[in-house]
Amino acid sequence: MKINAITTLSKLILKLNPMEFTALAIVIGYLFTDGLDAYQVQSIGNFFELVGQMIITYGTQMENINEEDNNSLDINDAILILKNKIGNIEKIITEIKK
Repeated sequence: MKINAITTLSKLILKLNPMEFTALAIVIGYLFTDGLDAYQVQSIGNFFELVGQMIITYGTQMENINEEDNNSLDINDAILILKNKIGNIEKIITEIKK
């Protein structure tokens, strides 16, 4: 991971306690909206929501890839699991039909 000023700032923000973390968000929100009209405020708000969604999506995909690496199956194992599940479903359908 490349360390830059934004990464350093992010790590500092993550060390704040919950009260400080929330207060900082409020201050930043006020700073970014001061002097803007309603449409501009909405536009800036949408921008930051998009930034937040991108960060969440990126982090979730990182977790997903790490999970896949930790739980990787070879194709033969996956096929065997699917065959067993199909067999179980067929048994359930047979029981329901009776």
